[in-house]
Amino acid sequence: MRISFARWIFLATALGAALTRADDFQGATHIMPFDEDTIAYSKVKSAGPVAKLQERMDKGEVALKPDERFGYLPAVLEALKVPKSSQMLVFSKTSFQRERIDPKHPRGLYFGDNVYVGFVPGSPLLEFSEVDPKLGAVFYTFDQNVAKPRFTRHDQCLE
Repeated sequence: MRISFARWIFLATALGAALTRADDFQGATHIMPFDEDTIAYSKVKSAGPVAKLQERMDKGEVALKPDERFGYLPAVLEALKVPKSSQMLVFSKTSFQRERIDPKHPRGLYFGDNVYVGFVPGSPLLEFSEVDPKLGAVFYTFDQNVAKPRFTRHDQCLE
């Protein structure tokens, strides 16, 4: 069966377009300019619950104590008033820690009205997303393997 040159070009173009869209599974073709003056995402201080907890820790008003089995997770949940009963286990690889998530190590998500906490068994990092009244979603990690753990703000999840 012979295919005309025009059909060949059409098929090649359609295949190329389909492959391009497959690579871009989230639909984004560029990184959003979150630091333009209208948004200024990383230049504005957050006022959400995680930022407020870090301020209280910096002032010495709160001292988080690690648990032998779960690290700082129980103390952080209590300090942020996130109920343990909110836990759900997910196996999706949507976390930046996707290499650590598998059927034997699901990601535990805990949530309240304005904060989400992610816990992957065996990981030194806890993940946080807070709802800030001005900025919207603000993301943090909490490294449990350092002498003085603290919340570190990231824009990685915005991409």
